[in-house]
Amino acid sequence: MQSVTIDVYRGTHFISEKERPLRHTPDGGFGVTYRGAVYPLDHQRRIQLLGPSFGASECELATALPPSWAHTQTTPQIHFDDSGRYKYLMLNGSDASLQAALDALAGHEIDVLSFGPSGRLADDGQQYDWYIRIDETADPSVLRLLSAFDPSEITQTTVVGVAAPPEDVAEIRSELAIVEARYRQLLADSIEATDRHQQRAEEWEVERANLRKIIDVKTSELRFVTSARDELVAAIQRLKLNKDAGVSRAASLEQQLIQARGEAAAALQRTKDAEAQLRDVEVLGNGYCVEASNLRERLDESIERLEDAEEERRKLQLDRDRLAASAGARPNDTRTKMQAVLSATYPSLSFLRDSVDLMVNDLSDLKSICSRLRDICWQPDSVRAEAVERAPGWRELHFSTGHSKEGRLYFRRANGACDIVLSCNKGRQAKDIDWLRKQ
Repeated sequence: MQSVTIDVYRGTHFISEKERPLRHTPDGGFGVTYRGAVYPLDHQRRIQLLGPSFGASECELATALPPSWAHTQTTPQIHFDDSGRYKYLMLNGSDASLQAALDALAGHEIDVLSFGPSGRLADDGQQYDWYIRIDETADPSVLRLLSAFDPSEITQTTVVGVAAPPEDVAEIRSELAIVEARYRQLLADSIEATDRHQQRAEEWEVERANLRKIIDVKTSELRFVTSARDELVAAIQRLKLNKDAGVSRAASLEQQLIQARGEAAAALQRTKDAEAQLRDVEVLGNGYCVEASNLRERLDESIERLEDAEEERRKLQLDRDRLAASAGARPNDTRTKMQAVLSATYPSLSFLRDSVDLMVNDLSDLKSICSRLRDICWQPDSVRAEAVERAPGWRELHFSTGHSKEGRLYFRRANGACDIVLSCNKGRQAKDIDWLRKQ
């Protein structure tokens, strides 16, 4: 890896001097890395931050300096340029070379008006590192003689036939060093101010773009408002043209309003009459409600008497069963009697499958099932039963068997009659529902 010392410029402003590894650039030249990017080097070993750059991955490290750089590294150049309004000594080299040239000019009593890094091409088409602006009255022959030597070799005795420097040359050099330090400080301040100005210019550019957007928006809004104003003016014109028609229409609407008010008054009177009729109906309804309440009380009393009669019938049935058992009566006789009692008590119910046998043999208490059968037969509107999902048309009620609450009553209404299926074993519910689905 080969490192070189380079100067960093932003436009014509010198930034700093850096030592960086030399790299090959994709265009066949050389460059160095600065702040993550590779900038090409010119023949004076300077990089321009405002110029093109490459990615670091595109540029390989150089292992040696180019052969063409060997002479320029050891032999700086001086050129005298008097092609313009002012006279300049253009110089390639380090700070020491610049100081040697300044000392030589001071030794030969040539006034230096200004000096610094060069930012333009000389009249020979070359870009030099430094410029020295000198007094226009300086002897051109001395200047051309100075430009023939290497800056590192320039002394007060270099130019033949020119007098040696005065005795106070040390004081002059000291003053020149102070001036140079002030100049470099001014240069650094100028670069910093330029950067600030450039940043401010960029901010102004952004602000200008934002103002342009705002202006565009306001222009669009102004166009919209202008268009709306034109439409409003046209609408006002149309309203003026239709003024007479509007007045006539208003008179017509006023007549319609008067007519509507008369109809509203008539409707209000009809509403009052209807309210009076409604009050009469409410009085009749209250009387009907009282009568219905009395009928409900009598019905509840009838149901209570029916339940008492049912309980008495059940006791009588049990007594008959015991008497039949003691007399050796057969089970079929008990089932026949139960069937007869059910048919007489609940004439609209039809008991399917083994429902009668279940009541005779498996139920120890008939009160719950009789209450359910009575509601289904005589009060069907009061029955709150659940539909059997897998057996369409069938509904389900629960009842107590006397020793558990697993009794199931399935019923289905058809043609004024009602089919009844009883079950007292919850474990057989799935089979019972399958049987119902097939009926």
